[in-house]
Amino acid sequence: MQADKIDEWFSIMHSGETQARDQLLFEKWASENPDQYLRYRELEALWDVAGDLQPPSPFAAGPPQLEIERHRASGRDHRWVVGWSLAAAVVLAVVGVLFFTRAADIEHYATAMGSPQLIQLRDGSQVHLNARSSMEIQLNSDRRDIRLRSGEALFTAAHDPKRPFIVSAANGEVRAIGTVFEVDIHDLFVRVAVIEGVVEVTRHDPFTRATRKIIARAGEAVTYSAVPEQTTDSASLQLAALGNIDDVAAWRNGQLIFDGATLSEVVRELGRYTDRELVITEAALETLRVYGIFDAHDTDAALASIEHALPIRVTRSSDDLRVFLSSRPSG
Repeated sequence: MQADKIDEWFSIMHSGETQARDQLLFEKWASENPDQYLRYRELEALWDVAGDLQPPSPFAAGPPQLEIERHRASGRDHRWVVGWSLAAAVVLAVVGVLFFTRAADIEHYATAMGSPQLIQLRDGSQVHLNARSSMEIQLNSDRRDIRLRSGEALFTAAHDPKRPFIVSAANGEVRAIGTVFEVDIHDLFVRVAVIEGVVEVTRHDPFTRATRKIIARAGEAVTYSAVPEQTTDSASLQLAALGNIDDVAAWRNGQLIFDGATLSEVVRELGRYTDRELVITEAALETLRVYGIFDAHDTDAALASIEHALPIRVTRSSDDLRVFLSSRPSG
């Protein structure tokens, strides 16, 4: 991964002096480098949380506890100068800890590697926030707004017809009154899976200002492109039936269930539970299908099972920081 290029784009896009040409070049870079763009978005989400945090005190002996910091509102236009290194320090500081801050009426949450968390909202709703995910919550008298900045979350919305429950993710949103649904931001798409009730999914196009809406019911999933320049119907909103509805958000119970998921999707999910970088070395391997139930907190065992089932070989770098999935040698 070219962290320096991600850092460079982050600095440009948060400089407050972005030109139209910068925007076009950024979009070209994002479309040509989807893996780096995903890391860019993760950095952006973590940086947004970092801007609202004071450095935490060293952890006391014993299990990690929820860190709560209150802060004064302040300008943020100076933050882009520092770049990747401070965001990385924040990531290291939050390992194993759910961070929560409150600025005015907005609550910020972020989870670290391998640490999903259950969050109880003041209105009686619940959010299961998966590992390496972040979000913002704002509850007021006429609506309940949540912005999923990165990662994945399962929402159980308390019934309140006077206050719609709205989850924004990338350039779309999900509206519900009383239901259970999952929102997952991955690669360049967002996936909404409905477990109970009915939701309305809207995708906004920031360039044409057009919107498209679709209704999804229990047992259905909607995907939409998170890339602004993709405006075709197929990129905007797609509705499909879920497989086994019980498999959705199995990560709440420490399980990762794959019923024909591609190897690239599996690697992305496993990446939430390990500090090693998982690398598929050949594009042809990315579409291999994976079936099985794995322990989310034992990625080594999961990789060993996948290696046994598929024609791949799993190797590690000498420093044990990277895991490579390559074609198994013939013969």
